[in-house]
Amino acid sequence: MAQHDYVIDNQSFPATRTDINNVLLAISSTNSGTSAPSTTYANQLWYDTTNNKLYIRNEDNDAWIPLFLLDQSNDKAGTLATEIDVEDASGTNAAGTALTVKGGAGTGTGAGGAIIFQTADGGSSGSSVNAHATRVTITDDGVVGIGTTSPSNATLDVAGRGRFLQDAAATTGAIILRESSGGVGGHIQFVNNDNSAQRGFIGSNSSGDILLGGGAERLRMLSAGGLTFNGDTAAANALDDYEEGTWTPTYTASSSNPTVTYGNQIGRYVKVGQIVSASFRINTNGISGGSGNVFVSGLPYSSENISSMFSSLLIGYSASFAGNAPQAGFLTQAGSAVQLLTNSATSSRSQIASSIAVSDLATGSGAAFNDVVGHITYRTA
Repeated sequence: MAQHDYVIDNQSFPATRTDINNVLLAISSTNSGTSAPSTTYANQLWYDTTNNKLYIRNEDNDAWIPLFLLDQSNDKAGTLATEIDVEDASGTNAAGTALTVKGGAGTGTGAGGAIIFQTADGGSSGSSVNAHATRVTITDDGVVGIGTTSPSNATLDVAGRGRFLQDAAATTGAIILRESSGGVGGHIQFVNNDNSAQRGFIGSNSSGDILLGGGAERLRMLSAGGLTFNGDTAAANALDDYEEGTWTPTYTASSSNPTVTYGNQIGRYVKVGQIVSASFRINTNGISGGSGNVFVSGLPYSSENISSMFSSLLIGYSASFAGNAPQAGFLTQAGSAVQLLTNSATSSRSQIASSIAVSDLATGSGAAFNDVVGHITYRTA
């Protein structure tokens, strides 16, 4: 360990020889010492023996740049640089230089060295150095582990929570799972803690259908649209629609519609596939004119057009009619209006078979006349 000002003084030969030997010793020991050399030069190297750091003097000869931290106990070196960069390209449309980081290669059957990235968490107050922990590991066979020091045999193994954000200007999703050249779709597997068993699966087959399951198929999104369950792949069995909404019930008639002022026109419906379930309440506070049989119209969807197919109206409450009050109703094929019915007094079995006529409607105002609460479930096209 030696340092020198690199100036050979004008002196006698023995002193000159000693001076030259000291210069050579300073060069061979990289100007090592417990403090920086007192005489410095641009691009000069200095090894700090107190902190085991290697420095280089900057071009302006006014500061030291740290290069490496040397672990003398374990004979290792670690970079001190806060940024690793390669030389930028020069000239027009020239490609930049690639940066390659290599783990050490093994010999024969020996495994290659992994590439390990570590950081240190913040600790408690004080001057002690916080311990480092491995954050990312790239194994010799190309497996990347994040949050785990022993990634499983997959391209990417993430331990802990993950978050993927899409840029506001992006046109594609944040996660892209690409189909392999052999037609095997991209997929996500959910496994237990020790990676010994699959808990769930989301992926696609070669035709682009999406699968969700664990051990057995539970849900399939058909490429043509619709959901099937528990391994069923038939398009006819697919759930391809769900919606909720409102509709406006109105009183109409078979011959001519009456003029109506309504007190309430409340309609709600749920549609699952081809099945429509519709509820309503309707009443009036003014009505005039019209003739024929009475209907509640305005259903959100027309019924399926199947010959002789009828759907039944369930009436939970009806009141304040001038004549017969409705007790039931029916919806015909390809219809969107429910005809109201009442008991047939002339029938020997007292069937609910008589139509409510416009003459049965009360024409009063200022209260809830012709009040009906009902529900109907039917199949639409």
